[in-house]
Amino acid sequence: MQITTDVFGQHNDQNIDRYTITNASGSFIQVITLGATWTGFTVNNHPLIVHFDTLGEYDAPTSYSLCKAIGRVAGRLGKAQATINGKQVHFTANENDNTLHGGPNGFSEIVWNAEQSIRDHDASVTFSRHIPSSEDNFPGDLDARITYTLTDDNQVSINFSAASTEDTLFNPTNHVYWNLTDGQKDLTTQELQVNSTRRLTLADSDKVPTGDFTDLAGTGYDFATARDIPSAWLTLKPKLARLKSMMLTKLPQALTNQLRP
Repeated sequence: MQITTDVFGQHNDQNIDRYTITNASGSFIQVITLGATWTGFTVNNHPLIVHFDTLGEYDAPTSYSLCKAIGRVAGRLGKAQATINGKQVHFTANENDNTLHGGPNGFSEIVWNAEQSIRDHDASVTFSRHIPSSEDNFPGDLDARITYTLTDDNQVSINFSAASTEDTLFNPTNHVYWNLTDGQKDLTTQELQVNSTRRLTLADSDKVPTGDFTDLAGTGYDFATARDIPSAWLTLKPKLARLKSMMLTKLPQALTNQLRP
């Protein structure tokens, strides 16, 4: 296992470092300090995630949070508010009236500190950050850590942890986009299969989760068997955003096969 470092670019006159973790077989992942972003995952010379080539693309408003760390809360907080311990708390809205992906100063928008750890059969990069409540407008000052680990078996894990000075909300994720095709082909040549039987229902007006679930069988969202993307797009285009709310029941076999050494 080894970790190398280079400067990926600059953000607000600050160097953004890129860390490459490589295992014994030559497979590797790459992460950068801006947004604690996962910028690469290659197994057997086969790239598996979508990536940008420049920092400017990750830093642009049109980046769609590509492979960035998302927090404190992934998804939407309706009307930019929530109830904590019986008290209504207001956040900063950044998508109409809602708070999306932690708001305008969420995990994806900040520069993280980084430390490395190398062991016999795995290695990690841990991003850490002290986030005052005044910075992101969530209750409590937060000490957050995000650890990316690659093993010699080509397994990647992402661990989020945090400690807060007050009761707060904490529901982070990584906004990864997978593309398992040779040469990273676009969606017009791909099929999609999702191992899911139901989805979280989203409100029609603003895509905020309602807390209810909808069965997928027999609907346009039923991808239990593979469907080509262009045909599915024509069926789902008015409501495509709801695809992200499906509940996975098992890891797709195609992905499992790609991760084998």
